[in-house]
Amino acid sequence: IVALVKKKDLIDINHIDLKQRFTAIILNQISDQRNIGSIISSALAFDVDLIVLEKKFYNEKSLHFNKTSSGAIEFINLCIITNINNFIKKC
Repeated sequence: IVALVKKKDLIDINHIDLKQRFTAIILNQISDQRNIGSIISSALAFDVDLIVLEKKFYNEKSLHFNKTSSGAIEFINLCIITNINNFIKKC
């Protein structure tokens, strides 16, 4: 079986309309890719609009990350940032 898959499009922090109301989960210091994947699948079940994750903990090629999210990664907005404090101040 062969499949062609497209790289996940990430949300740019500059394209987030902070005046509009949305639900976000900010993942701080969570490095285990399986935990991140589980949080993503749970977030989809609870209608979370955005997941914010630090760049140093995001590994887009991780098999554990994609497998544990059970496909939810394809349906949720993901924003990768370098500094969580700056994101919170911007909100």
